[in-house]
Amino acid sequence: MKAEIGSKLQSQAKAHISQNAPIYLIPVFGATCSCQARINQEESARPATNLPTVSNNKQRRARRRPYSPPSEASHHIVGNMSSSTPYREIRASYDEYAITVYQAYSPTIAEAAVKHQNLAASPAFSMTRMTWIKPSWCWMMYRSGYSYKDERQTRILALKIPHEKFKKLLMESSLSEPERRSDDKVNGGKKEPGGRGGDQNNNTGKEEEGKGKVRVQWDPERGPRLGIKPYRSIQIGVGRNIERFFVEECAKEIEDVTERARAMKKLLDEDPSIGLEQLVERGLMPQERVYDVDEELRRILSMDMR
Repeated sequence: MKAEIGSKLQSQAKAHISQNAPIYLIPVFGATCSCQARINQEESARPATNLPTVSNNKQRRARRRPYSPPSEASHHIVGNMSSSTPYREIRASYDEYAITVYQAYSPTIAEAAVKHQNLAASPAFSMTRMTWIKPSWCWMMYRSGYSYKDERQTRILALKIPHEKFKKLLMESSLSEPERRSDDKVNGGKKEPGGRGGDQNNNTGKEEEGKGKVRVQWDPERGPRLGIKPYRSIQIGVGRNIERFFVEECAKEIEDVTERARAMKKLLDEDPSIGLEQLVERGLMPQERVYDVDEELRRILSMDMR
């Protein structure tokens, strides 16, 4: 008797499904379980034609929206992660006497500079080419590929510049060519400052240095893993007209920090979860703070422009 009832109900269910009509069954003696499972399966396979129009629109907008990879922490300042970082702002490691900037050089230039505490100690250092310095550690990592980019950038030097000398350089500066929005995507093919070599510019420097003693350029800031930030980092190009002042009076306490850069990259590669604070705690990254300048320098550096 149970088998006959189950068989009859299954026949009815198939007939209703073929007509696209919903059916509601009450299990009798457990005989309709397999039938109900099949009904549920076929119902779920039907296209969802009764979804509200608003939901459909939301789905279409979601499909059109481009994928944005998760960004890194939005600020270099440990303990003050902020999503409202100004578009142009100088961030650096500094004490009450001096600010630290970075540049990558060839081994020949770097070794002589550290040994004699003079950038121009090696004959390979040219006083006639523009040198680009960076206060941002992460931007230096990006520019030099953690010192692995090419043979002209295998040694990263940290240079301490007294505050009054640094600000004098900035007072002599003028803004480089207007930025293009495309440079947010790895500079969009735009030739980066520093030319093809890390130590000093070649042709690019010779073209720029005729326009002023010091050139300033604002480029997308980078994180420890070189991801692009939504705000800018300053680069300062020292031209031949002021290179001697820079070498003899500005660049003090020259230190080779190449091994720190490589140890940082090694740790980042080995531990995907490592964060900015841990890098600072381990001495692999400097703690950078906002470097304030007066209103006149803000105007010269076009810091309030976007």
